[in-house]
Amino acid sequence: MTASEFKNTYLPFQRTMYTVAFRILGNAQDAEDLVQETYMKLWQKRDSMSHECNLKAYCVTLTRNMCIDRLRRTHLMIVEAEPQEGDAPKGDSVEDSFIFNESEAALMGIIGLLPERQRRIMLMRDVEGIGYADIAAATGLSEVNVRVMLSRARKFVVNKLRISKKQ
Repeated sequence: MTASEFKNTYLPFQRTMYTVAFRILGNAQDAEDLVQETYMKLWQKRDSMSHECNLKAYCVTLTRNMCIDRLRRTHLMIVEAEPQEGDAPKGDSVEDSFIFNESEAALMGIIGLLPERQRRIMLMRDVEGIGYADIAAATGLSEVNVRVMLSRARKFVVNKLRISKKQ
């Protein structure tokens, strides 16, 4: 696929991809950056992709998944293993340690507001790192239901974090 064909095929989806990224990330600059990254990924895969699929749906799904990956890296990975007795504080000072513990407590408080199933699934996936198939087996839900519930839980947590940052 030439650059011209690529532009004609994928650029019409830019506004939709940006809207999806903005709604998930809540920041115009981050959304623009993520759409650019999505286009780079599409460019790298341009020759291996099937043109029989719904390209708009593929672009939107890829954008959404990349947003979720970014949120995981930035927001949800704050929760780390609990420190053992005698461990040194995580920061350089007692103040840094206090701020970290306060942030962790706030995040866990928000997670605690989730309905039981969503909370359990989020903790299993994002804290314990359990795979979707194993979570589905443990909860008795289908993998699709697990993904939907996890998505809703993450959106709730991110929105609460955004609200608390503004205050």
